Amino acid sequence: MIDTAELGRKMMRYAPKLDDDSEFNQWCRLAPKLIGMGTATHPKDLNALDALEQALVKRAVVLLTADGNINS
Repeated sequence: MIDTAELGRKMMRYAPKLDDDSEFNQWCRLAPKLIGMGTATHPKDLNALDALEQALVKRAVVLLTADGNINS
């Protein structure tokens, strides 16, 4: 199971390494949602994210795992 808060924090730390400015911005918008997931003002769970955000979560997990920032 994914610890969304930890994933969000790691995404914020990793985002400056991204070469694509658009992807950087998307990560920086998504990370706070992941950190606050389950609170009143944020999505309840990963299924509540739209398709683009879910794709970003998958890409983040792949990149962070490959870079050694999270365990698979």
